[in-house]
Amino acid sequence: MPPTPDSPNSSALPETLLQVFTERLPVAAAIFDRDMRYLAASRAWRDRLNLDHQEIAGISHEALFPDASPAFKAAHLRCLEGATEKLIEDVHSNSGDPTQVRWQFEPWHNSEGEIAGVLATAEFVADSQNSLASTLEKLKLAQSAGRVATWEWDLAKDRLFWSEELYELTGIDRSTVPDFAAWFTLIHPDDATTVLEQLKQQLSSGDEDPSWEYRLLSPDGRLLWLAGRGKIIRDSSGRPLRMTGTLTDVTHRREAEEALRRSEERFRRAQLAANIGTFEWDLKTNEVIWSTPVPSLEELLSNPAPHFWSDFLATEDHASFVELVERIKAGGQHFGDFRVIRHDGSAIWIHAGGEAVRDNDGNPTRIFGIARDVTDQLHSAEALRKSEKLAATGRLAAAMAHEVNNPLEAVTNLLFLALSDPSMSAESRTYLHKADDELRRVAHIVRQTLGFYRDTGGPKHVNLADLVSDITNVFQSKIHNRNIHLITSLDGSIEIEAAPSAIRQVIANLMTNALDAVHKGGEIEISLRRNDGMAEISVRDDGPGIPEQTSQHLFEPFFTTKGDSGTGLGLWVSKGIVEKHGGRIEFTTDISEAGHGTTFRIVLPVLAAANEQTAA
Repeated sequence: MPPTPDSPNSSALPETLLQVFTERLPVAAAIFDRDMRYLAASRAWRDRLNLDHQEIAGISHEALFPDASPAFKAAHLRCLEGATEKLIEDVHSNSGDPTQVRWQFEPWHNSEGEIAGVLATAEFVADSQNSLASTLEKLKLAQSAGRVATWEWDLAKDRLFWSEELYELTGIDRSTVPDFAAWFTLIHPDDATTVLEQLKQQLSSGDEDPSWEYRLLSPDGRLLWLAGRGKIIRDSSGRPLRMTGTLTDVTHRREAEEALRRSEERFRRAQLAANIGTFEWDLKTNEVIWSTPVPSLEELLSNPAPHFWSDFLATEDHASFVELVERIKAGGQHFGDFRVIRHDGSAIWIHAGGEAVRDNDGNPTRIFGIARDVTDQLHSAEALRKSEKLAATGRLAAAMAHEVNNPLEAVTNLLFLALSDPSMSAESRTYLHKADDELRRVAHIVRQTLGFYRDTGGPKHVNLADLVSDITNVFQSKIHNRNIHLITSLDGSIEIEAAPSAIRQVIANLMTNALDAVHKGGEIEISLRRNDGMAEISVRDDGPGIPEQTSQHLFEPFFTTKGDSGTGLGLWVSKGIVEKHGGRIEFTTDISEAGHGTTFRIVLPVLAAANEQTAA
């Protein structure tokens, strides 16, 4: 502690100087007067000599340490004569611990220039050595725990030195002399060239703090990941003289990183397989950040707009989307289904939602959520609904067909009786024959319905030109009444093997659709020709054409543009009949003002004999 003002000679020392000396001086030092009484002592002096709790100002050193050596006293006296003294001796502190001390004594002068006392400093050698040993031991423990080794490479002499920890780290035999070439052979072959190129570049570029990370094949068979950091020492011209640095075993870190990467990859692939994406939506900036995008939205997310949702959502879904967001902000997890419009104009259904994150005041700041493409799922559900509807329709149709079948047989019998009347005119007989043919077609449709399109009549040789002519004759009255111009171009040599009534039903359905499409005074053209060994029947009308959004659904069951007058089954049934006969049905359409109209084509295989005859 600092001397008091009435202590011997204390007035010679300014109070502020005493405070700095006693409290802040980091070395062990003391100021004595000429009689070897303490004027001041640093905290390090008092701590080391166990004087911290004693009042020492004005007390002589000899009183505190009666066993002080004569050499100590003699050095003090010589300092009073102007000498500077150094002394090494073993002493005992008040705690009784032996300590080797290096003393240094210098005189100090008062304001008149007179020697007023002695300034003594002490270096406790044993403490320094113990402290250094303790520090080295701690460093060794830290290096072992952290799996860190040190090294130094003398570039001029090509001599390498490394610490004991490197043997423990790598499993290298302790008899191995450190050598760069031997070390380099342990580096994984896939990393060796890269490490060597990096080293050459670092030595030549002026880089002073190089770093590396590479794999090492240890002599005991382990694969290690090592991270190295170094310091390049250069001469005045910049030429590298030596390198020193550390090597750290980062195998566990790299293995953890690889395990995390694989886990993330599995999670990413699972999300891709399920068409799921995760997002973070900043409600303040309106920015949407996707950690994993929905694959079907990738073209939109490649350059995401700040207002992603409002920019790409279908207009009809905006209101329900805003309502969902408000529910999420209010609390809890909420989800909904929305349509997103892609660049090509197609729509996909997204099931999206999430939960809000709030600030300290409870206000929502972000929404973390998921989005999933459920287009296929909804389409499957719609297909299932239609399938169930078709099944119900089939059961109803079968029941109706069963009920119609009985009066149908009665009408057929009556026609037979009427045709047996010899007094009937030829014209009446012709009409009755046509009525009988159509009635037979109705009967076949009934059988088809009851048999769920199992043609109980079996296939026959059919002349397509005759069959088409019979159908057009049935529609003559409607064609005449609407002043429609009918053009026919029929190859009479084409025959196929088919169920006549089924093919008749297909062509009649196309003829009905064409009559519904054209305006009064319009034009319908029916042609029959061979094309690449197939029979091709075309039905063309000059109606307004079919819009693209309608044409995509033409062959779907229950899809109709005729309102209550249509069932939406005609083309769907026709397609099934044609494909059952090994053919196909297709169409082209034009909605332009100059060339509007639609053409349906039925392509069916012709009889093999007919093809051979044509070829001959």
